[in-house]
Amino acid sequence: MLRRLAAFFTLVMRSYLPDAYLFAILLTFLSVILALIFTPSGFMKVVTSWGDGIYGIIAFAFQMILILITGHALALTPAVNRVLMAIASIGSTPIKAGMTVALVGGVCSWLNWGFGLIVSGLLAVEIARRNREVDFPYLVAAGYSGFVVWHMGLSGSIPLVCATAKSAQNFIEKATGAVVPVSDSIFQAFNLLPALIIILTMPLLYALIHPKAAEVKRISPEKLKEVESITVKIPLPPQATLAQRIDHSYVINIIFGLLGVIYLYNHFSTKGFDLNLNIVIFIFFISGVLLHGKPVNYINAIATAIKGAGAIALQFPLYGGIQGIMVGTGLASVIAGWFVALSSPETFYM
Repeated sequence: MLRRLAAFFTLVMRSYLPDAYLFAILLTFLSVILALIFTPSGFMKVVTSWGDGIYGIIAFAFQMILILITGHALALTPAVNRVLMAIASIGSTPIKAGMTVALVGGVCSWLNWGFGLIVSGLLAVEIARRNREVDFPYLVAAGYSGFVVWHMGLSGSIPLVCATAKSAQNFIEKATGAVVPVSDSIFQAFNLLPALIIILTMPLLYALIHPKAAEVKRISPEKLKEVESITVKIPLPPQATLAQRIDHSYVINIIFGLLGVIYLYNHFSTKGFDLNLNIVIFIFFISGVLLHGKPVNYINAIATAIKGAGAIALQFPLYGGIQGIMVGTGLASVIAGWFVALSSPETFYM
C-alpha cells in the first residue's frame, strides 16, 4: 500500500511540479490579486510595495546563501567524508540503506540545512555505488526527507532571525522591543520532541517503501563519475611559487581558524547561549576553515558550494516582494483579521 502510494506521488510530482521559481512568481501574482481585492490599495501602490520589498530582503537572502554554502563546504571536508565512508558500510541491504540515509539526513539537516542536503546526497551516492541492489531515486528521496526537520533545527531561519537583534526581518523585536532566544524556541520541548520523533520514525517509513526488485533504478555510471569528480583537495605543485605556498599554508589557516574559535568562546562566555543567525553562519564558516586544512581547499569548497545557491539568489528577492505587498498594502493585517475572527479558546490549539 505504502509502496503504491509513494509511486503515485512520485508520478504526480514528476508530471505537475514546476520549479520553485515559478511558485514564487505565481505567489506574487496571487498576492497582487488579493491586495487589489481586499485592500484599498491601487495598482501602483501594490507594485511599489512589491518593488520596495524585493530590496528589503537582500541582507536576509545573503544570510541564507551563507547558511547553505558554509554547510555545503563543511560537508566536503575530509573529516566528514571519512565519517560518511564508515556510515555507508551500514547500508548493506536496500532497506538498511534507505533507513541509514533517512536518519543521517534528518540529523544533519537539523544541524544545518545546507550541510544536511549535501551530506545526505553524498551518502546516497556512496551507498548506491557499493550496493547495486538499492533503488537510487529511493535513496535520494530518503536523504531529502530528512530536510523536513531543518526549520526545527539550528539553521531554522525564523527562530534564528527572532533571536538576532536589529535584524531587518525580526518583526517580533520591532513589535515588542525584545528578541526571542533559541532557548525559548528551538530548544523547547514543543520543538525538540516532534523533531526527534520525525527523525526516528522517518527511517521506519523508508523500510516499508523500497521498490520491488523489478522496479529498481540503479545509479548511472555517468552520475557516479560526476560525483566522484568533485574534489576540493588541491595538492601543492612540485615547484611551488611563494604565492602558492601561502595558498597552501596550514599555519595561516590554523591561526585564522583559532581567531574564530577565540571569538566564539568570548561570545558565548560573555553572552551565554546567544545562538543567532550570524553566529550559526560563523560556526559553520570557522569549522569549514579548520577542517579543510589549507586556505586553497576551503576556497575551492566554497567555489563548489556557491553553484547550489542560485535558487536562493533568484527566489528570495521575490519572497521579499511578496512580503512587501503583504505589509505595504495592509494585506497581512486583513488576513490576520480573518484568523482573529475565527479564534476562540477552543480553536486556539488548532
